[in-house]
Amino acid sequence: MARFGPFPPDDPRFPMAIAVSGGADSLGLAWLMRRWRRAVIALVVDHGLRAASGDEARLTLSRLHALDIPAEMLVVTSLDQHRSIQENARHARYRMLAQACRERGILDLVIGHHMRDQAETLVMRRAHGSTSQGLAGMAVSRETLALRYLRPLLGIPPERLRATLRSQSIHWIEDPSNANTKFERVRIRLALTPDQIADAVLEARIHGAARDARSHDWARHLGELTVDPLGFAHLPALPSCALLLARIWQMISGAEYPPPHRVMERLIAAPVPFTFGGALFCAAGKMGSGWLLIREPQAIGGAVPAERAARWDGRFTLAGAVPHTRAYVMALGDQARFFRVSGLPSRILRGIPAIWRENQVIAVPGLGVAKDADWRAIELRFEPESSLLEHSLWI
Repeated sequence: MARFGPFPPDDPRFPMAIAVSGGADSLGLAWLMRRWRRAVIALVVDHGLRAASGDEARLTLSRLHALDIPAEMLVVTSLDQHRSIQENARHARYRMLAQACRERGILDLVIGHHMRDQAETLVMRRAHGSTSQGLAGMAVSRETLALRYLRPLLGIPPERLRATLRSQSIHWIEDPSNANTKFERVRIRLALTPDQIADAVLEARIHGAARDARSHDWARHLGELTVDPLGFAHLPALPSCALLLARIWQMISGAEYPPPHRVMERLIAAPVPFTFGGALFCAAGKMGSGWLLIREPQAIGGAVPAERAARWDGRFTLAGAVPHTRAYVMALGDQARFFRVSGLPSRILRGIPAIWRENQVIAVPGLGVAKDADWRAIELRFEPESSLLEHSLWI
């Protein structure tokens, strides 16, 4: 853990969060973290995918408490039905973990991915034709605007974690889906030999070193880019680096993954208005020279309750004490009276977040507009999960 420091004081007011599924890897991580630091909290997510998942989550909580590890359970109430089961569950898990950390003021989330997980990730990405950027695998550290994700066990074989738990007579849960060969990752896991795992991890480190170097080189391009707090980007000229453009695209769209490298290369070679992956690329028009990248209107998320730390469209976080119930966050839409206030193009304004109640807009925090004084202290901060200000390390 020393390479990730410095850390907040080891004080209950500044806990570090641990993602715990109940399996050997995450339970081993929790045991190690508690021996290293007192101020931790384990977050256990119940996806509800299997009938036994609730009982397993409660069993995991009891095991954590028996190990003197504070723990809380988070329950997924709805899953995106447009994804595969495993991708669906993973996306929901990280969304809930990040939300729980934001609500508790936690800055670090520690995850139990290990050496074999890294090897499996590389093999899967290679099979899907990933570029060097993707072949770097999982970062050991990823720092976003609101939260830092740490993976201290990426260099540790899972067998060592299980041996550690056995030595302490600590039991864990075996998820049956980890043996289900209908999942690609499971098939790869069963096929990998120890030598292949070692080779894959080495390859990921080589690509990771190159990715770290590229990240440093991007800094010289960022001075030409304007990212507005309303959630759009103005690019006077396109960057020459397709990977950087893909990161900007991912940030504005709120997508989990950046667009394919080949798509960005074609756009750089011949820029034209273009909609892809949740973002709309168009001429800047009255905004000046160059191009705008804005959220695709048809892809914008629906309404969410206006509650403390609420997340809207995967990109904005509500900050401040909400003065009324029954209010909700939704896109501004065709509210022409607000267009004149900002002078911004309507295609941008239609997609910015607003506070609504009873089918009426009562505040547009990004424009400094509020129906009454109670709403003037509310902010809707542009905090996408992927940001150009985030810092990651792969090696």
